[in-house]
Amino acid sequence: MSKESIDVAMNAPHIATAKVFACESLSGLCTLTAAIGYEVGTNDRLHIRITGSNGQGKFNTCFWSLADIESTLSNVPEQQAFKPSVLAPAFAGRSVNTMYFVLAALLHCGLLRRADPVENGYVRNVPADLLSELQSLIAAGTDLSPPSMDDKPAHITLKVSKSAKKSAASAANG
Repeated sequence: MSKESIDVAMNAPHIATAKVFACESLSGLCTLTAAIGYEVGTNDRLHIRITGSNGQGKFNTCFWSLADIESTLSNVPEQQAFKPSVLAPAFAGRSVNTMYFVLAALLHCGLLRRADPVENGYVRNVPADLLSELQSLIAAGTDLSPPSMDDKPAHITLKVSKSAKKSAASAANG
């Protein structure tokens, strides 16, 4: 593991869970549980994650930065519809279900809405009531995070290659 990877891991923000909710998947075949969190010490760095599903299939439970998702949409004009494939770069290397589950959660929260006509995909939305509720929860220091949930943002990966483990072992053995 490089020094830079260690520095990123050590400086990873703590994400507290402000709101937990249930919603239907896009297909309607399962019910998802999800959470909206915030970086402790800030009031504007929001994250979303899927915490459970009563259906089949794998998905990632890590937090996804709403700023990173918005950055992925930066080439789409604000009121223009987009297809889910536009979000694929934000979820690269993760379970395909994850992107669609997060999309369902964003729809449920009102952060996205279906385009008109529906075949055009989705459009960004800014629900004032949700943002007001989140600001109140953040100001109160709400943290509904269960102790077993990993609160690291999705873009941080901590992997030690086998060769690094062997190098460390041989260095320790002299």
